[in-house]
Amino acid sequence: MGLIAKLSVQPIPVIQTGVDYNYGQPQCGEATNFTGTKTYTIDDIITLAGRDRTPSYPNTQRDFKVGYVVLVPADENISSNSMTFATDIVSQFPQFWSNLTSNLSHITQ
Repeated sequence: MGLIAKLSVQPIPVIQTGVDYNYGQPQCGEATNFTGTKTYTIDDIITLAGRDRTPSYPNTQRDFKVGYVVLVPADENISSNSMTFATDIVSQFPQFWSNLTSNLSHITQ
């Protein structure tokens, strides 16, 4: 999916640590050894993905409908605090998404 033209995508600097956190991050208090930075371009990302963005800009979808599901163990009911937390996420996420995409994409429930 491409919300902006390929030529408008700025290079992305990524801090290198020499450790593969498997899409995670260091745990609190864990020492991290920064080994440098690597800059990725949109062409690097396309190469890693194996193909160009589909659908490509400017024909990409920009508005999305989202459903939310809260999971709890089968023998438990959701707590009032957890329900409030989930409701807050649901109410705030559309604006967060719009901000994240520079108002180029929107979410409705």
